[in-house]
This record gives sequence, structure tokens and C-alpha cells, in this order.
Amino acid sequence: MCTSTLDCDFVALCGVSRKVLEEHRAQCQKNGQYAEAEVASKRLAQLKLEEQNRRKEALRGKHIEQRLEVEEHHKVELKAFNTSWKERFGKHKPYHQQQHPTPSGSSTAARSGCIHAAHAERQQALGAYAERPQ
Repeated sequence: MCTSTLDCDFVALCGVSRKVLEEHRAQCQKNGQYAEAEVASKRLAQLKLEEQNRRKEALRGKHIEQRLEVEEHHKVELKAFNTSWKERFGKHKPYHQQQHPTPSGSSTAARSGCIHAAHAERQQALGAYAERPQ
């Protein structure tokens, strides 16, 4: 529960303060000092809220720390995977280049344009691109 000695001291102090305030409130009610009992009740509610907020912040910090740790672990795994992938692909790259040679100096877009032009010529020869009657 406590993340440091300061937190443990704070929790212990709040526990004592809450216990003392609760006893004080009960004593005031018993003696008929209802205004003083109301002040003690409000202070108890305030202490409870402060402790709740402190716990929320501690939990939020812990979650952020865990998320960063998971992200770092993911980066390490991804780097290992990419290295492994490059090693595996590197073994098959020469075979792939033999099976699918590309003209030197040509880009994918240029090859695609050549393929499209050849396809358009074949379709035109077959009459697929004949003008439509109006």
C-alpha cells in the first residue's frame, strides 16, 4: 500500500488524526456541542477526500510507470522481430531477384506504367476501347 516511508507516515498520521477527530466528534455530540461536532465531521470528510485523492494519484503514477515499461518492452520485441525478419528475408532475397528480375534504374511506378500501357495496347487491339456510339 505504502510506496515510501513518507507515504506510510502520512497514512499513519491520517489514521491517528482521523481516530482522534472521530473521538472528538463523538465527545462533542455527547456533550451537546453540535457545532464543534459538525466542524470535526467536516474535517474528517476533508481528510478522507485528501487520502482518497492521494491514493488515486499514486495509482495513476503506478499505471503510467507500468505503461511506459510495457511500451519499452514492446519496442525491444519489435526491434528483435525486425532483425529476425531481415535475416530471414535476406536469405531469400537473391532467389526472389532471380525469379523476378527488375530492369536496373527503373522504379515501381515506371514498371507499373509500362504494364498499364501494354495492357491498354492489347485491349485496344481486341477492340475493348472502341468508341461508344452516342
